[in-house]
Amino acid sequence: MKSYAVSAPMMTHEVAWPAQRRYSGDALRRVVMPLGGIGTGTIGLGGNGRLTDWEIGDHPATGAAPRIAHVVARVSGPTGTTITALEGPLDDADVDGPFGARIMNHGLPRFREAEFAAAYPLASLTLRDDDVPVAVTLRAFNPMIPGDVEASSLPLAMLRYRVENTSADEVEVTLSASIAHPLGDEASKRTIDVHSSDAFTALRFRAEGGRVQEQGTFALGVFGGASVSWRRSWPEHHFGDALLDYWDDLEDDALTDPERPGSSVGSLATTTTVPAGAHADIVFVLAWHLPRRRAWKWIPQEFGDDWSYEDDVFLENHYTRGFTDALDVLTRTVPQLPDLERRTVAFVQAFTTQDAPDELREAALSAVSVLRSQTVFRTADGHFFGWEGCGSTEGSCHGNCTHVWHYEYATSHLFGELARSMRELEFLHATDEGGKMSFRIGLPLETHAREWPYAAADGQMGAVVRLYHDWRLSGDEGWLRRLYPAARRAMEFCWIDGGWDADQDGLMEGVQHNTYDVEFYGPSPQMQGWYLAALAASVAMAETVGDEDFARRCAGILASGRLLTESTIFNGEYYQQHVRPLREGQFVADGLRRVTETDAIGRNPVSQLGPGCLVDQLVGDTAAELAGIGGQLARQNVRTAAFAVYRHNRRERADRTLNHMRSFAVGDEPSLIVCSYPRGDRPAIPFPYCSEAMTGFEYAAATALIQSGADEQGLQVVRDVRARFDGRRRNPFDEMEAGRHYARSMASWGTMLAWQGLRMDAVTATLHLARRAERFRQVWTDGFGWGEVEVDGDRITVSVAEGELVLGTIVFPSGARWRSDGPPVRVRAGEPLDVVIGL
Repeated sequence: MKSYAVSAPMMTHEVAWPAQRRYSGDALRRVVMPLGGIGTGTIGLGGNGRLTDWEIGDHPATGAAPRIAHVVARVSGPTGTTITALEGPLDDADVDGPFGARIMNHGLPRFREAEFAAAYPLASLTLRDDDVPVAVTLRAFNPMIPGDVEASSLPLAMLRYRVENTSADEVEVTLSASIAHPLGDEASKRTIDVHSSDAFTALRFRAEGGRVQEQGTFALGVFGGASVSWRRSWPEHHFGDALLDYWDDLEDDALTDPERPGSSVGSLATTTTVPAGAHADIVFVLAWHLPRRRAWKWIPQEFGDDWSYEDDVFLENHYTRGFTDALDVLTRTVPQLPDLERRTVAFVQAFTTQDAPDELREAALSAVSVLRSQTVFRTADGHFFGWEGCGSTEGSCHGNCTHVWHYEYATSHLFGELARSMRELEFLHATDEGGKMSFRIGLPLETHAREWPYAAADGQMGAVVRLYHDWRLSGDEGWLRRLYPAARRAMEFCWIDGGWDADQDGLMEGVQHNTYDVEFYGPSPQMQGWYLAALAASVAMAETVGDEDFARRCAGILASGRLLTESTIFNGEYYQQHVRPLREGQFVADGLRRVTETDAIGRNPVSQLGPGCLVDQLVGDTAAELAGIGGQLARQNVRTAAFAVYRHNRRERADRTLNHMRSFAVGDEPSLIVCSYPRGDRPAIPFPYCSEAMTGFEYAAATALIQSGADEQGLQVVRDVRARFDGRRRNPFDEMEAGRHYARSMASWGTMLAWQGLRMDAVTATLHLARRAERFRQVWTDGFGWGEVEVDGDRITVSVAEGELVLGTIVFPSGARWRSDGPPVRVRAGEPLDVVIGL
């Protein structure tokens, strides 16, 4: 194919982009890939090429978009002129509205065929139509580079269109992007101005006044083409003819900036000539800059809780620091985009081609989109915050909820700086002097950090385990020492009078609020696994900082707890809860139960697990394995329980048993439900959600299965999940639970880690590997960089692509190892480490 030279400061389509999955036909229906950086908000690229879900403000906006948002191609040649939207067919589900088709851009001519190929965060859309003399390929992305938080937090979306002339004649091609002003409200002053330079031409949309969180700038820039034209408004001469006026203007030739005022719509077009059989690349970049956002707000209810935004309390967005406005984002970032694209593609290419099952690679990588959704944000001081997920117009369940976020592993292994921020918030802000950790942190931190009055047993113990995990990944003992005093208090809180383990025998018998939004009375598997893991982590951390007395205390409680766990809650097949109602006059410490959970209820508790087989009963033990603490439950019992979950909780079809709550699997879809009662002794009122199927819990069960050697069963669980997110019924880049883009879905990264058997320990400069074949290649990530490990028999090559790695030892479970003859070796990019292992 002959290439037609067009100036565009980007990598070209000649650089191959990987694709994990392809969507066409009905499978395009629900596909929306969010394009944007960490904490910046996003714009969604729909499966047919539409720009939807404009969530660049401080809140979710599912399905929302400016009333005009499209890119069209004008193609002129000997046979005439066509104008076609760079979008595929409309889906049948979008045409039946009370006033006609409901979807945006419904009246525009469009391509007949579309295919969407993706490997997050890279999206490729191919458009073809025999009636249009060009074929178009769109490549869209936002930089994502493990370890480089700044480069992965840019408020922009790159759209690179390749226009291929499929006709026998030379054609003139104009690509024109139009956007109705996306910022401000009815009280805002909205303006659009033009900026041209040698590098690019851009429209800057500005909103001043009105709601504080809506004030800011948006930029639409174009790169490539021989000439550029624009419109800063769309006049409406009569009822509903603004689009027609624009269309006629474009059809005549280049755009003409109207003299008369009109609606606040900006259009930017670039024109080039493409010979027969050649192609041209045109790049549009969307950038935004909204400096302030509202703080989240807790709204106590008589029963339960609600959350929203503080309308008069504002926080500064971290991503806007260093940029004056959206135009400045373009000016300073565009020269870096070729390198940022190269680095992004390098990681995605390596990750998607490593030796691991397709379903694991796809599940892990797709879920990372949560970190670039409205679920998360960063404040000016660098702190990283997350809702549990996103509602349609508000965040869902505020406060870095510990009993949700501790299921996920993507943040720690991709962006260690952000994971460390979460640990700092948990221990330095959310934990009081008595050791109670508010499991939802309030904002602003100075006044509201600990306003949430409750502690969650699983969340608080999970925080201790994740502190250990992030310390081992970073190797930063100074950081551990700074957080250790609060971590010790958090453990001691377990042993207070009326607490979770007041008698300090290692078994949590007290009232335990947990991720199922209820209190469990008496020892239960989920909390007990987290508790044992936290005790073991505390032993190691206490020894490191020289707190020997506390280390011995935790070790003694751990030894007792391990014995009691097996003798008390393992029923021979799986771990179950032993419900222990409150005794008359029994004291329960403050903060362990909701105000509605009275003593009377406690003496006859409802919403209990009881003898059920819980999907995530091994979650604490799997976390201990992934962190390098080592599982604290009896290994044979763990294997038996993991198989029991698969055997009893898996449903081949969702419509053969009752689900009395929310449905995340329907009809013929297979799933792993939260709880089963194989022995027929379900409580009359079991805990909420027991009949649901939620992806984060399913991944936790898959992780336990793989760690137990049940690879096929674990992979089947992952296949079941991803089959439900096939584009037809659900968006493959949005696994929901209590909201879209749900944080717990990133537990899939832990499932990948379990399969790899690969663990980094910066404290001991050790790389732990598991041999799944004589020859294999895996990608490692430690939160501060990434690289690859290649094994060929007894030879190992460790390479670094980003960051650096300090290695003194490489270990296999068999005992085979390599050890440096001297001090640990510092491995850098371009300087791989080649070693031979021995016994």
